[in-house]
Amino acid sequence: MNLSEKVKKARLKLYTKGLLFFGIMAYKFTWKFEKPQIDFWEAMVKFNPNQLDQLECGSITYNQNLVENSDYTYENLAFVTCHELLHILNKHGNRKADRRHDVWNVACDHVVEVELKKMNNIFTPYKNKYNIIPELENDKPGCTAEQAYKWLMEHNSYPSRIQKNSQTGMIEVKDQHGNTMFTVQPLQGGSDKKGQTPQEVKGMVDQFVSEARSIFTDMKNKGNISSNMVEYLDKILKVEIPWDDLLEKAIKTSVIMKPDGRSWRSLNKYYIGVGMTLPGYDYIEDDDGVGKLIIHLDRSGSISRNELKKFAYIIKKSMSYFEVVQILVHDVDIHTEREFSKDNIGEFWHFIKNELKGGGGTSHKFVFDKTQEVWDEDIDNLSMVISLTDNYSDIEHIYKNYEWIKNNVPLVILVTTNNILDLDEKFGNIEQIEIK
Repeated sequence: MNLSEKVKKARLKLYTKGLLFFGIMAYKFTWKFEKPQIDFWEAMVKFNPNQLDQLECGSITYNQNLVENSDYTYENLAFVTCHELLHILNKHGNRKADRRHDVWNVACDHVVEVELKKMNNIFTPYKNKYNIIPELENDKPGCTAEQAYKWLMEHNSYPSRIQKNSQTGMIEVKDQHGNTMFTVQPLQGGSDKKGQTPQEVKGMVDQFVSEARSIFTDMKNKGNISSNMVEYLDKILKVEIPWDDLLEKAIKTSVIMKPDGRSWRSLNKYYIGVGMTLPGYDYIEDDDGVGKLIIHLDRSGSISRNELKKFAYIIKKSMSYFEVVQILVHDVDIHTEREFSKDNIGEFWHFIKNELKGGGGTSHKFVFDKTQEVWDEDIDNLSMVISLTDNYSDIEHIYKNYEWIKNNVPLVILVTTNNILDLDEKFGNIEQIEIK
């Protein structure tokens, strides 16, 4: 079977019932074939932010040398296409943060191929070889990329067993004997070889996922998608807040140091001055101090009922991570102020249904002022601030006036639109996350 026949059959394969969603999403990319000098990679995604007016948002580029092998089937081609699409649908290039690039890529490949392996009655990878770490699959079935990354960094010397090959550029995963288990492409989900994703590409990925969510919802409502695929796509396309990352920010803010017994590794500085050498204290981090979360709930006229439902879900989830959640409902003024914990979740739902007043314009001045009061009264207990808003407000004009922001209390702005503010990245500890 020649190349054109394999491509034709792979496209038809992606339009069968079990894979129809992927077939529609793959249509948004051109398929290109290259003959590289180094044949170790199979496929990669290349976005083109310079041609945003085109139908295609980029290309999936395949290694023609590999695809033309006699033992490479059209089903293998369909498989690797879905592999690349899942990296984008999971926003793996956007979610890397400051994690180690090679380990992150291995974690992302693992979680993608664990899911694809469940579809082995439909298609399989080339030579039936999955990029899966069996020990991780057994310990953390169904884990996220973040959970897989954490496991890899903590288990069985994997950080040293994952290395970039200087000759091929590929990321290699070694077994305990030094043999290569599998290789991973360094370019993933639109990122470059160093794991950096340009802001324009991040925007294109977000747009692609938003379109995918709309297509999936329509297909699901019409019954045009299999039940097992519905469950998986529901999981990856739902509105997702990176709670692990946000909680880590809160913990780092609240961390205190406590003595962990005497040790000769840390000498007692008091006695050094009088010529005596005695053991001092070793200190460890106490991260039990994740105390209060303040949530600014924008209830201005531009916030829809559907967006309020998203806000309610986010607030409920936050209750499992913090001792106290203080909610400030506002448009310009603060209309309602309540505190909740996971112990009074019933009161929270009553509050959401009956006490969300507002509907005017928007300002964050008074909620920022109130947050400053809380910080002044109990500087060690305020762990994080989340603003749920459409960002049509005065945040970018006032945020540098507040001590709690200057002192790096994490401020996470969860935005319901694509209205991302142009804030000083070097000022405070501020993150803007678009929720769609």
